[in-house]
Amino acid sequence: MRKIVKKTVIYTVMAGLMQTGLASLPINAAPKSDEGQEQQDQQRRQQERREQERQDRQRQDQQRREQDRQDQQRQERDRQDQQRQERDRQDQQRREQERQDRQRQEQYRQEQERQSRERQERYRLEQERQSRERQQWYRQDQKRHDWSNERYRDTIWHRTDFSYDEPSPFRWHESFSSMRDRFSPDEYRMEFIHDRDWNDRFPGLHSYRWRDHPGYHQGFFWYRGIRIHDAVLFFDDWDELVGVGFMYEGVFVFIRDDGRPYEHQHDSALLALLLIIFAL
Repeated sequence: MRKIVKKTVIYTVMAGLMQTGLASLPINAAPKSDEGQEQQDQQRRQQERREQERQDRQRQDQQRREQDRQDQQRQERDRQDQQRQERDRQDQQRREQERQDRQRQEQYRQEQERQSRERQERYRLEQERQSRERQQWYRQDQKRHDWSNERYRDTIWHRTDFSYDEPSPFRWHESFSSMRDRFSPDEYRMEFIHDRDWNDRFPGLHSYRWRDHPGYHQGFFWYRGIRIHDAVLFFDDWDELVGVGFMYEGVFVFIRDDGRPYEHQHDSALLALLLIIFAL
């Protein structure tokens, strides 16, 4: 009996406790459910934030990769531009060098042509000069004035026994214009002799009075060691020098183009004309 009562009491207490526990359970459960939800929300927000950060990092990485790609493309374009500019510069330098080479070649060709023309011109002038000299030498050696006129007979002129080979500024068969060009105006002091009586004594010749000058630079005129200051130069009809006349020891000496001096035989009229001519 006691056992039954004891069990009944125990069951009653346990039932009461269970009732008490069940009554308080909803009250305590509700707070635990809100805290879990908050934790879940916080976790969800953290997860969303991490996801956003991950996406942000992905976007940043993508942006960096895109920027790097653009930078590489820009660098590649710059490199290509530099290479193109360098090629253009080298091409321009090459064209400029080729132009300068062509210009130098053209200048060299022109210089060679100019030098060749100058050599040819010098050669031509030298040939002409040598030809003139040969002709002059030939005239000096072969050409002689015709002295067959009776005015030049030996009965009037006495031929000396020696040839004239002393220093002289005059050249046989040199033209009047050549002498005028060779002598300076101060040195070349010649005056045409207009005296008819004088000219009649030298038929076929044209007489000029020549006078020495202190500033003479073409050499002086000498005869037997004496310097002659006044002379008469005789030119033929071609204006070439063929004779020189002057006074020497009271005698009129006439040197012809054959190199022979002649002395006049006692012609007082000629000497008087000569004195008048030299006194002018």
